[in-house]
Amino acid sequence: MTLSAPAGLALLTFIVSIAPVDASTQQPPPTDNAEAVKAAEVAATAWLAILDKGQTGAAWDEAATSSKIAVTKEAWDKGVRQARASFEPLGVRERTLAEFRTELPNTPPGRYVVLQYRTAASGGKHAIETVIMMADGERGWRVALYLIRQDQ
Repeated sequence: MTLSAPAGLALLTFIVSIAPVDASTQQPPPTDNAEAVKAAEVAATAWLAILDKGQTGAAWDEAATSSKIAVTKEAWDKGVRQARASFEPLGVRERTLAEFRTELPNTPPGRYVVLQYRTAASGGKHAIETVIMMADGERGWRVALYLIRQDQ
């Protein structure tokens, strides 16, 4: 899977590069990656529900610590509202990808879950939402990256 963005695409990159996380707060990768995916998806679903209510500031509050260091709350709020505007209201999500990873491009090694959804959008359109979750120490699974684009 490639995470690059084609030109002209409605996209909000939550972060450009995830800042290194203090290794002392990271837990070892789980022996059961399916359990990690399940836990990350539960957290992502709750986070997306906050975003769907228009509570972009609260969504930023719940993001991974390193992501909040990389982008201000004000920049996040403006960016996410612009990126989602042409798709709202968003409807039913169908998960199309759920993958545990220990490495991603431009990120330090860690525990990540890449989730992708095909989401019903206004005007009969569909959006592709990508949510990358990361293990954020004792805070558990948190959003490190959020992307939205029109389904082709």
